[in-house]
Amino acid sequence: MLRLELSSVLSKRKCYLATSVKELVPGLGTSFVFFIPYQRSNKVELQYSNDFAGITAGVNLTVPPIINFSAVIGRNFLCIGTDLSFDSVTRTFAKCNAGFSFNSSVLDASMTLNDKGDNLKASFYRSVNPLTTSAIAAEVTHKFCRNETTLAFGAQHALFPVTVLKARVDTRGNVGALIQQELFQTFFCTMAGELDVNAARTSAKVGISIALRP
Repeated sequence: MLRLELSSVLSKRKCYLATSVKELVPGLGTSFVFFIPYQRSNKVELQYSNDFAGITAGVNLTVPPIINFSAVIGRNFLCIGTDLSFDSVTRTFAKCNAGFSFNSSVLDASMTLNDKGDNLKASFYRSVNPLTTSAIAAEVTHKFCRNETTLAFGAQHALFPVTVLKARVDTRGNVGALIQQELFQTFFCTMAGELDVNAARTSAKVGISIALRP
């Protein structure tokens, strides 16, 4: 199946063109994306997927070209993936990320290695009470170049079926909280705040957002 999409935004003076061909053979497809005048975003990709794996290989149409490769293997219980970008001129990796995730009825956990091996992040999530959507989470981030480790802890709880409260604190002194209220079945209002207690001058941020979901 061939699908052609064309859109333009005159106020921003840009044009976006995308084509895709699906099911060249079972599980295999290709896509082409072209931006005017942002040529650095132009790319061609080849995609393959089945019940156990998804693989995408592509080339950015730049000078010099950048070769991209990403893959995920596994099922819901355990998944392993990587995301790579290779500069064909310098013969170096512009991006090199890898990670895995583990999901079970007891615990959800993931670990990723980003920024060419400089940033290691591990996160854990556990549901405490599904009836009230109560859950706890923790995240550990380590930057090897700075030898810096940050711990973050969070929790959520539904005060009422239509009201959810979330809070987060980390070892860098950042404290945040939000409350989400369902006004109608598809209409949500969220108020959030964040405080940096370690700043030279204690600063706080407060915001509100409204979302409409189908």
